[in-house]
Amino acid sequence: MICGHACGRMTMISMVVFVGCMITASVMDLHKQRVIRLVWLIAGMASAGNAGAYVAENGIERRVIVELLLFVLLQQIWFCRFYGRADCHAFSVCALFMSGFGWNMYWWILHMAVTFLLLALVQLAKKNVNKKGNLKKPVPLIPYITISLFLLYPGRVYM
Repeated sequence: MICGHACGRMTMISMVVFVGCMITASVMDLHKQRVIRLVWLIAGMASAGNAGAYVAENGIERRVIVELLLFVLLQQIWFCRFYGRADCHAFSVCALFMSGFGWNMYWWILHMAVTFLLLALVQLAKKNVNKKGNLKKPVPLIPYITISLFLLYPGRVYM
């Protein structure tokens, strides 16, 4: 243990700020279908603080850095064609945040899968899916991203 209680406090502060940002982004997405960049900047800094505390305690693996860069690039360049830019930012800051707990690409992709499964189940129940499998009326995705992260977190911590 390199930094002891200081890293624990940093992680706790980062978690509180990050969760606050994700809840704020969810509310903004629900009400205005737009999230200001400042929310992503603060969430990114909180995620980086969380990841930094993890690195200080456990060291760093190049593989995780490469996976994180690849994931963020895919989100920002390719996936932005399928859903909104704010959704890409949300998945990116979540991946950075998760890396602060030692999570890797497997967990980031699982997070995406759980998000879309949750979205599909809710929208099917609301009868908002047409015969081609598309949404009849677009819905905000960030609340689903946030909820799926909260659903995954306890399972990952106790595995």
